[in-house]
Amino acid sequence: MTFSKLPAALTLAIFYAASGSLAAQNDATLLFRFDGDFSRANAGASLANAGDIDGDGINDIVTGSPWSSKAYVYSGATGEELLFFQGEGHIWGQISDDNFGHCVDSIEDLNGDGVREIIVAAKSASVPIHGRVGRVTVYSGADGSEIYVLDGDSTSGSYGVRAINGGDIDRDGIDDILIGCPGGTNPGISDMGYIDVISGADGSLVRRIPSADGAYGYFGLLVDAFHDLDGDGCADFLVGIYDPGNTSNRLVKILSGATGLPLLIVDQYAWLGGASARIHDYDGDGIKDFMTRGVGIVTPLTYCVFIISAADGSLLAQVNALEDNSSIFAYSKIKDVNGDGTDDLLLGESACDSPGTYDRRGVIHVLSGVDCSPIEYIWGEVENAYFGGELANLGDITGDGLGDFSFTSASSAAL
Repeated sequence: MTFSKLPAALTLAIFYAASGSLAAQNDATLLFRFDGDFSRANAGASLANAGDIDGDGINDIVTGSPWSSKAYVYSGATGEELLFFQGEGHIWGQISDDNFGHCVDSIEDLNGDGVREIIVAAKSASVPIHGRVGRVTVYSGADGSEIYVLDGDSTSGSYGVRAINGGDIDRDGIDDILIGCPGGTNPGISDMGYIDVISGADGSLVRRIPSADGAYGYFGLLVDAFHDLDGDGCADFLVGIYDPGNTSNRLVKILSGATGLPLLIVDQYAWLGGASARIHDYDGDGIKDFMTRGVGIVTPLTYCVFIISAADGSLLAQVNALEDNSSIFAYSKIKDVNGDGTDDLLLGESACDSPGTYDRRGVIHVLSGVDCSPIEYIWGEVENAYFGGELANLGDITGDGLGDFSFTSASSAAL
């Protein structure tokens, strides 16, 4: 899952799901398209694999529309709307004030009915006593009812800017939730941020991890699930740390799920540390690796994607934007699409111009997970399409044995 935004100036956000049958057809096949419900709804601003919600054996899709205070679950088989969630925000000039749906994810069955649950965050939600500090709600995937609600408190700011399935962190056999609060107050210092580890079993706080870097701020803005790197049975996680002074001091850490202490620090690349995404073992050393964003070594005006070794933080590969002064902001792994048996990679360069134009169609890179060589480039269909603002790996929903994926697009030309 990524942390990029669809361009606010565009008047319609469109969410797509596309077939990953690229090896056979050298092209992507559009399966479903879901439009925002009104101008500037920002539909598709968040996007995740929901797992199999309706029991048909096919993964479904959860997506958020934060400017309309809504979230949806769609069938991966038919495109049918399975669940609808409405936040409590007020619409001011067509934009909601609670950002319900800003972040979405799914988590394993928590209430014993055999159906996965849905996580929806509202980073600006108003909660009793404390005001607009943010809220995260876990809903039943079976009927959409609330399982539990997690509110920010007096120390919070933008609680739930990230709210994701973190895997089993407390070793009770049940997946847990990671909640980022970048505006949180640590003792004596505001806006340093923290991350809450929440028990998936009952919604209780397992531990609060404050920023440990006095020179950095907004800790919790970028947090992503990872594998158990140190072999202690606890899922670990990735964090990207931003400097509030807007200098080049950014870094990525892998933190221990057991202690919150760093297992790996990567700080040797400029402006490193957008959202990070776990991937397969890219270099064959037996340890799964990750992708993150940074300024290119030979392209200093663009954001590129780095493949980083989780063993030692070394750079394994760099993928540049197709266009000078363009940037890659979204990235995800995808189930093998070219039939070589290795998972592949998706990158979204949503503001890229098609060759010889200034059309902002956007492009999705589908790359080999073996060596980052291109399998396919999927371009936006119209001017200002901004293809690839968000990306989600859906596994194989078409039954052809190859990976499928969903992505977002925004286009005023679609009106």
